[in-house]
Amino acid sequence: MTATEKLSDHPEIGRRVPEADNPDVRELIFHSYRIIYLMQQDNKQTLIVTVVHGSRDVEGQEPKPWEVV
Repeated sequence: MTATEKLSDHPEIGRRVPEADNPDVRELIFHSYRIIYLMQQDNKQTLIVTVVHGSRDVEGQEPKPWEVV
């Protein structure tokens, strides 16, 4: 089972995204990539919002990937 497959049962395995003010925006690190996802508590779903290389500046990006959802 891959890390992203585990998200459906255990969405809190990722850490909070430091650039996000929302505690439901989390990420998993896979090699050099950040898999950023949103835990949707109301409908118990997990939505992967972006996969970005770790060297990219997400903080300087407008709008933020988790704001577009």
